[in-house]
Amino acid sequence: MKISKKRVKKIKMNRIFNKEIILILIILILGFLTRFYFFGWPAEVVFDEVHLGKYINGYLTQQYFFDLHPPLGKLLIAGVAYLGKIQPNFDFEKIGQPFNSSTLRLLRFLPSLAGALLPLIIYLFVKEFLKSKKATFLAALFIVFDNAILVQSRFILTDIFILLFGFLGLWLISSTNYESFTNIRITNRRFILLFLGGLSLGAAFSVKWTGLSFLAIALFILFIDFLEKRFNFNFKSICIYFLCLIVVPILFYFSVFAVHLKILSHSGSGDAFMGPSFQKTLINSQYQNSSDFKELNLWQKFIELNQKMYQSSISLKTKHSYASTWKEWPLMLRPIYYWVGQTNNQTARIYFLGNPLLWWLGYLSLAISFLFIIYSFLEKWLLKMPIQKEKIYRLSVLLFAFLINWLPFIFIKRVTFLYHYLPALVFALIIFAYILAQLTKSKLGTVVLIFLMILIVGNFVFFSPLSYGLPLSEQAYQWRVWLPTWR
Repeated sequence: MKISKKRVKKIKMNRIFNKEIILILIILILGFLTRFYFFGWPAEVVFDEVHLGKYINGYLTQQYFFDLHPPLGKLLIAGVAYLGKIQPNFDFEKIGQPFNSSTLRLLRFLPSLAGALLPLIIYLFVKEFLKSKKATFLAALFIVFDNAILVQSRFILTDIFILLFGFLGLWLISSTNYESFTNIRITNRRFILLFLGGLSLGAAFSVKWTGLSFLAIALFILFIDFLEKRFNFNFKSICIYFLCLIVVPILFYFSVFAVHLKILSHSGSGDAFMGPSFQKTLINSQYQNSSDFKELNLWQKFIELNQKMYQSSISLKTKHSYASTWKEWPLMLRPIYYWVGQTNNQTARIYFLGNPLLWWLGYLSLAISFLFIIYSFLEKWLLKMPIQKEKIYRLSVLLFAFLINWLPFIFIKRVTFLYHYLPALVFALIIFAYILAQLTKSKLGTVVLIFLMILIVGNFVFFSPLSYGLPLSEQAYQWRVWLPTWR
């Protein structure tokens, strides 16, 4: 019996769909296995949990505290603590301080969940932006098997939320079909995607200001599309974009602070950072009943708090033995020592240390990308050869995304750490995946790719004791920190 073309097409689409479901399940399973393996271990305070734990206590007691960063990440973890009925009776005094393991699991759950979902979000974004199945799967696997991203997902830390919200926003915006903007009519689906994308981008910089880079990337993509005339602007489309990519993120950012200030209604450790009129709004503060100062409204409190955050950030002079500068990050010259403990008569340690093979090959891929773009333009100029516009477009956007997440740290004078490089790293790994997908299309290339993936997974496993805090002999530890700057 002859099968119609429509039926054949439907069968092919079903096969493609089923294959994609399998790939997504693989990514999800790997993400959850790696992030929730040894979940809650160690049952001790690790690195910056000494700060984040105190902030969570502040929300639970409603006592005002001051932090340099916006509150969304802390609010999310505090929300889980509140729902879990955690009592704020632990002081998070020092690294290595023993803590109730079930409570720590609850507090570490959201960062671990975000870390488990991140490879899937990267998969979806790369699929939409690069239109390469191989690059899509490779990029997601690279995120799964990087030790540094794993470590930052396992504890009461907020940087993983920046990556999750930032790439979620870029995926949602990339998912919009630009062609329909050539018409005045804006579909409901498009508006919803843009609106949700704006919310996600606003969420990224509501965790830390460095998350603003993702909004800059979205606007850069829009700018390039305008220059390339990928769609025609009209008044309605401009209004939609302005609403979703400017107004919505700003309103979301403000609303996060409104919740933050509403909860922290009592006098606390952060009073001294704020002016008397701000303190007058806090219950039991020294200025609560003073008639010499006028009480600030919500907008004025929001403005003053952001001013104080900025001033404190630029004037911070604190030093740290594991601090590093932007120049050291791509080569991972200075990892961070997070925790040390004793178990089974052996020393266990946790390092913020990435998968060296991924980091260094990712850095190399940046140079290859620059050379490819320069060569393409020289080829067009000298030999009058047609330029590969789509490849150059995609690489240019990814390189811009890398640079906007890395180079601004040249101008930041306060102490910085290797984890500040994570957003730039992810874009470097996406570029690496894209280049690798282009270079491994032959059978020999497939063999090379399989061998390389074995090495990458092997590196991940080799360094995993320093990611999970597993005991190592002194010799085994030295094998993993062969560079003097790694110790």
